Amino acid sequence: MTAVVALSAPHTRRAGEMLARAFFDDPLWVYILADAATRRRVLPAFFTATAEYGRLHGRVDTTPSTDGAAIWIPPASGSEQAAGTEAAEYGPVEEQFDRAAAARFTLMVEHYQALRARVIPRPHWYLACLGVEPARQRRGVGGSLLEPVLQLADCAGVPCYLETENAANLHFYRRQRFEVLEQGRLLGGGPQFWTMQRPPATLA
Repeated sequence: MTAVVALSAPHTRRAGEMLARAFFDDPLWVYILADAATRRRVLPAFFTATAEYGRLHGRVDTTPSTDGAAIWIPPASGSEQAAGTEAAEYGPVEEQFDRAAAARFTLMVEHYQALRARVIPRPHWYLACLGVEPARQRRGVGGSLLEPVLQLADCAGVPCYLETENAANLHFYRRQRFEVLEQGRLLGGGPQFWTMQRPPATLA
């Protein structure tokens, strides 16, 4: 099994750059930033900000060589859940989006916040991001990165929750005992999405 460590401040940028490579061809980011050159320029800053927010306000598990990262927001309740990722400091990153891309990004964030508040109002661990270096994918890294929080959630008797826009991820998450809650398509011609929940082992 892959060794798992907490992301340290000096490695936050390295994690962001790795996640940018992992999500470069992801349907959500192809939709938001259709131009490949723009994605290549903007995604490292975006995911570095995401990793930093997770490190300061949640939990980020990575590997000793930073070839994968799982970014979690811990259990909260009510409006605190919806606000969990909204507080991330994306202003400087969004300034690099054109107006249409910024509108698509805002629409996506608002849609997922409203959906999350509706479909899983109880306290839960929120998997904001899981990514693995492309050359290291399908080698068990992702499952190892999820395991520490999945164990914590089982011990505490709380579920875990995520969204994905990549159908290829469904089989992987089902192996971790996630099940589809809802599926649909993002407004404005966006990609198909799935929300998934993993019940705690005591309730499975």
